[in-house]
Amino acid sequence: MTSKFFIFILMTFLLVSCKAAPVKQAPSLTVTQQEELAMKKFREILDSTKELKRQDAVPLIMNGYDEVIEKYPDSYLAEESYYRKMSIYLLENYPPMEKEAEDVYREYFSKYKKPRMGMAMNGDLARYYYNNQKWEKLARFTTPFMREYVRTGKYGDTVFLFLYTEAKFYLKDYEEARKGYQIIKKNFAGKPDARNAEQRIEYINSILESKKGSSSH
Repeated sequence: MTSKFFIFILMTFLLVSCKAAPVKQAPSLTVTQQEELAMKKFREILDSTKELKRQDAVPLIMNGYDEVIEKYPDSYLAEESYYRKMSIYLLENYPPMEKEAEDVYREYFSKYKKPRMGMAMNGDLARYYYNNQKWEKLARFTTPFMREYVRTGKYGDTVFLFLYTEAKFYLKDYEEARKGYQIIKKNFAGKPDARNAEQRIEYINSILESKKGSSSH
C-alpha cells in the first residue's frame, strides 16, 4: 500500500512538473529577415509558375501570397501580396470575384495602421466600381475621401473627387454632383478635368431647369 501511494505521489509530481515547464517560443523574425525570406518566396513563386499557363499558375501564386502574408507580415511584400490578391480577384476572373476582393481589402486595412499599399488599393477598387458601373458602392466608397477633402480644403489628387461626383451624377443626385463638378472646375481651371466638369454642370443645369419648368405647369 505504501509503495503504491509513493508511486502515485511521484506520478503526480512528474505531471505537475511537466505542466509547469515553460514552453519555448520560436524566436521572432526581424523585419530585415522577413523582407529577405519574403523576397525568396516571391522568387520561388516566379520560378515554379513561369512555365505554366496563367490559369494554372494563379492558384499557386495565390497560395504563395497567403504564405508571405502569414509568415512575413511586417515585410513590404506581405502588403504587396494583399494588393496583388485583390487585383487577381477583380481582373483575372469572370465574373470578377468582387466579394473576395473586398474581403482582402478590409483585412488589409484592419491589419496595417500605416498601409503602404493603401492608395493603390483604394484607387484600384474605386476604379473597378466605376468601370463596372457600381454607382451605389462607388458613392459609399468615395464619401470618406470627399469628407476629408472638404475638411482640409486640399484636393491634391482629383481621382476620388471625380469618381464620387460621377457616382452621384449617375445616381441622379444632381445637386450633389453639381457641387463636385464646381469644385473641380474651380480648383483645376485650364485642365481637361475642369473642361469636362463644365460640360457636366451645363448638362445638370439644363436637367434641373427642365424639371422646374415641368413642375410649374
